[in-house]
Amino acid sequence: MYRPDHFRVDDLEAMHALMRARPLATLVSSSAAGLCATHMPTVLKDEGTHGTIEFHLARANPHWKELAECSEALMIFQGPDAYITPNWYPSKAEHQKVVPTWNYAAVHAYGRLEVMQDQESIWHKIDESPEGLSLRVVASLIGASGSTDEAPGGLVLYEAGQKVRSELLRPDFIKIFLDGIPMAFTAAMLAPYEPDKEHGHNFRGAAHYTMTQLSDQLAELDRRGIPVKLHAVGDAAVRLALDAIEQVRKRNGPRGPRHQIAHVNWIAPSDMPRFKKLNVIAEMSPIVWFPTPVTAVLERVLGHGRTIATNPMKSLMSAGAPMAIGSDWPVVEAPDPWIGIEGAVTRQSPSGQVPGVLGASERVSLEKALRFYTQDNADAMGLGKIAGSIEIGKSADLIVLDQHVFRVPITRVHLTKVLQTYLRGRLVYRAERGRAATTGGARSASPRTRARSGA
Repeated sequence: MYRPDHFRVDDLEAMHALMRARPLATLVSSSAAGLCATHMPTVLKDEGTHGTIEFHLARANPHWKELAECSEALMIFQGPDAYITPNWYPSKAEHQKVVPTWNYAAVHAYGRLEVMQDQESIWHKIDESPEGLSLRVVASLIGASGSTDEAPGGLVLYEAGQKVRSELLRPDFIKIFLDGIPMAFTAAMLAPYEPDKEHGHNFRGAAHYTMTQLSDQLAELDRRGIPVKLHAVGDAAVRLALDAIEQVRKRNGPRGPRHQIAHVNWIAPSDMPRFKKLNVIAEMSPIVWFPTPVTAVLERVLGHGRTIATNPMKSLMSAGAPMAIGSDWPVVEAPDPWIGIEGAVTRQSPSGQVPGVLGASERVSLEKALRFYTQDNADAMGLGKIAGSIEIGKSADLIVLDQHVFRVPITRVHLTKVLQTYLRGRLVYRAERGRAATTGGARSASPRTRARSGA
């Protein structure tokens, strides 16, 4: 899998110079002015959601056929610091290349947070191919309003996705973005950011929806039985999401689909019990619950108190909140769950890249961290009755590890390697001399294996 180094630069001049020296790809930028192609990488200021400029290949671009040949693109973040990080919108062939990496990292089910029409089509083609998929894909379809025929979203994209739905490909969720991230001052916070020249002394960020707009859109999706993932990083955005879901429960009744709030990096203590009361899943990502290079940025924009209060796993768990854990890949370098599992237990960087502890009071046990990544994640993706645990009647989605994670020091858990991966009882990955050996998808599992595994 493509894993470029992360480059930190101090200003736009340095970033331009770096990109001129190392033009890794042709970039296609999506902006309010429409899609535009450049053959020289260009630096853009982020005013979006993830603190990144996301580059999309789309048929609306007159150069899309030519640009589709590029397998590598970049996301560029400009905030108090600037970073260049990898982004990837792969072709069918590249999806097939990366799937063994997910199998290697013990990723049985891939819960992508937002999927556009072209990506959905690629997954469907692989699912229908003779090899088939070698993992489960649960997709969240972009829920932006004002969609076009070239780039549909919301119900249009959801209804199209249901036509290609299968046992392994489930485009079952719609994703709505409520705010951005604090590094770009776009997360909606209850208390002001630390003062700076650009934003002053009382800047809190702002949500992308009013209460009325959000509750009306949610109510319609809820009425149709469609679960929704709500991107909410800041505590004000999390509260808005909970308030809207509470209104929806009053309008449509309490037995609607179980919605999720994605990221939930900051949550007011008074809001934590509401997740259980409203039957809402708190999905925590990306893997930054231990010190990372981003931590220093958070200290500057939010202050020390809020920085160490990020990702309150134990507090949410104590409040009875249904929880799930994600990587948010490709925002982070790799979807390796062992890094997140060890970090959840120690709240320290497994690699030692950044020293120290982040929020020691929010440490959880290894047993609980493993459950987050197995049964809890399966429940969150609607797969809880099929996968997530080894039980009679469930699918034989299994991994074989090179070490017993309960019998090694916790600081070695992130070094865990997967020797074999099984999906529906069929071997789909085997480690050979340190390299991935994929054995194809689960399509050709025998009838006996399928019956035995419950698939």
